[in-house]
Amino acid sequence: MYKTHFGLSKLPFKNTPDQHFFYEQASRLEILHALIYVIKRGDAIVKVTGEVGCGKTTLLRLLADSLDDSFRIVYINSPNLTAKDLLFHIADELEVVADPSWPKYLLIKSLRNALVDFHAAGKQVIMLVDEAQSMSEDALEEIRLLSNIETDTDKLIQIVLFGQPELDKALSQHSLRQLKDRISYNIHVPALTPEEVQAYLNYRMRQASYNGLDFFNRKYSRLVHTLSKGLPRSINTIADQLLMAVYGSGESKLHKKHFKNISNENTHIKRKLPYALILGLVFIVGVVISLYRFEDSVSSVFSVNQNSPKTVGTDKKEQQLEQTSDTDSLKKQVDESPASELRSNVKVTAAEKAKKSTDETLITTYLEKQDLPYEIGKRLAIDHLNAEEWLSSNNDVRYGIQLSVVNLKDYAKAKAFYERYKMLSSNLKIVLDLNQNAKKYRVKFLYLFSDSYSYLVEELSGLPASVKKSQPFISPVGQVLKDLETTNATLSSWDMS
Repeated sequence: MYKTHFGLSKLPFKNTPDQHFFYEQASRLEILHALIYVIKRGDAIVKVTGEVGCGKTTLLRLLADSLDDSFRIVYINSPNLTAKDLLFHIADELEVVADPSWPKYLLIKSLRNALVDFHAAGKQVIMLVDEAQSMSEDALEEIRLLSNIETDTDKLIQIVLFGQPELDKALSQHSLRQLKDRISYNIHVPALTPEEVQAYLNYRMRQASYNGLDFFNRKYSRLVHTLSKGLPRSINTIADQLLMAVYGSGESKLHKKHFKNISNENTHIKRKLPYALILGLVFIVGVVISLYRFEDSVSSVFSVNQNSPKTVGTDKKEQQLEQTSDTDSLKKQVDESPASELRSNVKVTAAEKAKKSTDETLITTYLEKQDLPYEIGKRLAIDHLNAEEWLSSNNDVRYGIQLSVVNLKDYAKAKAFYERYKMLSSNLKIVLDLNQNAKKYRVKFLYLFSDSYSYLVEELSGLPASVKKSQPFISPVGQVLKDLETTNATLSSWDMS
């Protein structure tokens, strides 16, 4: 083994939860503190999501270890249980005697009595569910029913669901809408950035007693990030193989040749493209970028799919009457906005000016197909472009609060709603967003941006109750930018003819 070769006391990259190697940066410690806070606050159901290997199980274990003796923990690590088996599992964890032949109502009665006894003894029961995305619909509904057990002032059981992004898809089902509404707090565990990967790698080496200079430099750390997509589990596997390769070569420093020993099965890049093909793709991308450089951004935003579904069941004149006040307000904003606002004060080229009349035609066509008043669409284009430019240029922010996502026809009403709460400022960003499943465009409202996750946790908890009804949550800015790229790419590819 390579421990002696590098002077290590432990294997630094084992894929097992170990508090000794817990990396507190990259929001991990802030997320842990946020979980502890919402649990002690008494929230009924909390959801934690993240990609496979992002560190959710480690956070779960650390959360369990961070709670004192006033908490009784129920750990569910077999999410594929039936609804009734789930109840028996909880009874077993709480040491409640239950006969397998019991009907469900008797089992629930025994659990309720046990929870009341724990509460009377000053104990709060916390149920931690790992891999919740694998739970059946019936089991998830059973969790909602468990969350109903309460006194006049307190919930008798609190539930934290840890799962992959598929959990969000499961909760979006109409049959589980009541459970989704019960979730009071949503947390996303982000992947590590290239800079965080370097710090993470060298931190774990130090924790394993490595005494030399940083083993992983910036160049090779970025390569590890590319191969792992910033997911800690993959980072650990790749780093362990690299240490083995360096040890096997008899060297003490990492070189590019050692990456040849990494198995493709342990990376997120499954195949290598021929060099000639890579050059060809680079050339094609360069040509495409050049062709689109002089295309107006507003034209791109309002390109329309001929197959895009329209709103049905409502008379167009009635819609226009309902939107009159919002339209007048936004028309005034558009009329008073300087022409340069469309570009957020970015210098407008002669080619872009020449496109102005064409842009207006494209926007008008888009509005006719979407049954939106011209002024509302114009304002939406301005908001989208300004938000995109701001998000792309402010690299010092990593997180933001996603307030809501609404249909295009509800954009003006939603904006007026946030205006009433004095949220229309530089803190509010509005972007067009493509719903990939429905192939429809919608509007995403984002609020407050910061590098501090804990700061946004506090701000999120302080939002007005009516604003919280839309279940706002903290979202990584990197993910928002990726969604913007997808949206804009799809918009620009649609045929306007």
